[in-house]
Amino acid sequence: MAKFENLDRLLDKPVPRTSTPIVAERLWDIHSSPFTTPLDQFYEEHFSETGYYTRQCRLFNHHASSLTIKTHAQVTDVARLLRQHLQRKEILELMCTSLGPAEQARHQKSINLVIRLVLMMKVGNVEYDCFGGSVEWEAGTLREFVQSCFGQSPRLGHERMKLENTFNGLNLQRIAGIEIKWTDNLLDHLKLKSDDRVVLVFRHAAFLKTQKHSDLYPPGFVDETLRTLALLFPQDKKDTRSWFKKISRASSSPLDCHLVNCGILGAEGRQFENFGFWHDRLVTLKQVYNEARPQSISQRWHDRRHPTEWYTFWTAALVIVLTVIFGFAQCIFAFIQVYIAWKQWAAGGP
Repeated sequence: MAKFENLDRLLDKPVPRTSTPIVAERLWDIHSSPFTTPLDQFYEEHFSETGYYTRQCRLFNHHASSLTIKTHAQVTDVARLLRQHLQRKEILELMCTSLGPAEQARHQKSINLVIRLVLMMKVGNVEYDCFGGSVEWEAGTLREFVQSCFGQSPRLGHERMKLENTFNGLNLQRIAGIEIKWTDNLLDHLKLKSDDRVVLVFRHAAFLKTQKHSDLYPPGFVDETLRTLALLFPQDKKDTRSWFKKISRASSSPLDCHLVNCGILGAEGRQFENFGFWHDRLVTLKQVYNEARPQSISQRWHDRRHPTEWYTFWTAALVIVLTVIFGFAQCIFAFIQVYIAWKQWAAGGP
């Protein structure tokens, strides 16, 4: 009973560590899914002072009167309604009997908060949200809304392009100079920003693994999203794992270790045809990667996309370096000879 009472804490206070499994089960239905992330890591990512759940609750609850839900128990109650595939207006009717304009706005905001927590999608505008980029769910069921967000047919062609096994997050950075930035918003996954110098990557792989059987997302969507992570962070690449450990240590918040444990894609699995939901963003990212030209010696060294050009450049560079070395050596030998001759002349020698 004590664990349930802990959920009566106000939203501006983090979920008690002992109540983490209860909230996770109610929000994400993980009791019916394989869940292997250590509890401590999961708590840090979602329910700690800097976790996703805590940050979203505080963002929406900046003013005490901005929400009609006040406790973590009420958050899980709304999550239960969302999973029943009700119309948005039906959820509103169940949440209150009187729908005055002010009261309805607060209920709408409360629903948007819980959607963000359940789906990790930025739904609904909220004051003090510095990053923006949200979408609105206005009518229909939540499942229909999510389908409309991710169900568009691919529009971009990918002729003469393929996803080689060298196309991964590490090479995006060290060859093309494209920086990876992490996002909590599933809608922003693989989106390019800052003049195509930054790509956003959804950071919660463990969450995705718990949602494989969720009926809120379109069929196959979660599996495909995990395969994009396997593409960017191949499980069998030692250099990728070493690089991931390095950026994890430098990150301001813990990174999900499941990001580098999403599997291995063979040649068949890396075909563009196998990606429907993320097809266009992958095509755009690959185009930017292909068009990028090395800007530093380090980038030139790691850029093996065109082997002939790579060997030609480094052979020419080696010839130039050897020429400089031999030229410098000849200058030194000539100087030594001149110095010896001068010493002999100064000593009155022949």
